[in-house]
Amino acid sequence: MLEAQVQILQRRKEDAERHWTDLEAHTEGMPPQFMLALCAVLFAIAAVIGEAVFLAPVMDGFGIADFTLQMIFAGVIVITTSGLFEITKKLYMKRSLDLEVSHDQEDESKPGSRQLGGLIFFGLLTTLAFALVFILGWWRAEEMIYAASVQVGAWREFLSNNPTLTRVMVVLLTAALPVFVAMAFDWGLNGLHLAWEWRKSRAVHKRLCQRLAHAEKALEKENETKDARKRALAQMQEEWKQAYLQNHELGQKTGAWKLPLWWVVLKISAVPLLVLVLCLLIDPMVSQYIVPDAMRWLLYGSLTIGLGVLYAAHAIKGWDRPNPHQLFKHKATIFRDQQESEPSKLIAATPPSFVEGNGNGGTQSARALATRASEAPA
Repeated sequence: MLEAQVQILQRRKEDAERHWTDLEAHTEGMPPQFMLALCAVLFAIAAVIGEAVFLAPVMDGFGIADFTLQMIFAGVIVITTSGLFEITKKLYMKRSLDLEVSHDQEDESKPGSRQLGGLIFFGLLTTLAFALVFILGWWRAEEMIYAASVQVGAWREFLSNNPTLTRVMVVLLTAALPVFVAMAFDWGLNGLHLAWEWRKSRAVHKRLCQRLAHAEKALEKENETKDARKRALAQMQEEWKQAYLQNHELGQKTGAWKLPLWWVVLKISAVPLLVLVLCLLIDPMVSQYIVPDAMRWLLYGSLTIGLGVLYAAHAIKGWDRPNPHQLFKHKATIFRDQQESEPSKLIAATPPSFVEGNGNGGTQSARALATRASEAPA
């Protein structure tokens, strides 16, 4: 499980490092500017508010007299105009990129009607954005000139003497603020997104590096534990093998042996003969009670055959399936040397015990027991 976790973390680390490298390529190896992008967004919001304040008096022409509603509607108009500029810019950049790709690949499979439709839509959208800004600025300028004409003073004379300059100034100001808002918002939001992604990617890369280091250390520790366990098991196997060999050798020396079949047959044959001899010895006493000879001999024959068959069955069963007592009787005897001063006993080696030695053998290892068994006198 740890190996799979290490592999997954390694792949995730490579992906995070690749993503972070791509982001560093955009920032030329420097951390992206977070505060500058935030200031651009704040300035764009301030420009929207200023444009709304500048265009709020125009809303009287739409029948909106409340100042708050005038500000809201003017803000909606400014945001809409900025959105139109932004969409126009995005479409222009996308169309320029598509044209470069089509020129590089010499792709002639695209139909001309599709390109013509995109061009017409792009032109209409651009025209709509500029027309909306121009009309709003012109309307605001005419409203300013009309408001000054019904007043008295230097302000009336200035606007009356310079109507063209007033219209151009108001139109340019009305058009410049939405363009600035669109460009500032686009640049600021892209900068904030880049700064956030760069910092998030760096944090993810550092966190994955730490997790990978911990996982590798845990895997290394587990491998060391596994190797130590393998060595302990190999040592235990070797001890068990040596104990088996020692016990096998000791069994070859002191093991019980089976009587040959001819010896069993000889013992079976001797029993009827002994019974027959016993019958002949007691025949003078038996003849006083059983007078007919045929009857006595029938009795002697039945007794001899019966006891012989009974002993034969018992002897063959003991020879074929001996019990522990019989095996112990036929166990070999190893005599010790007479020159030894102290008697020594044969100790059979036992396999290691998991309970006593925690898997590493008992208190006396198999090798020690085997050594003591080999030192016993033959």
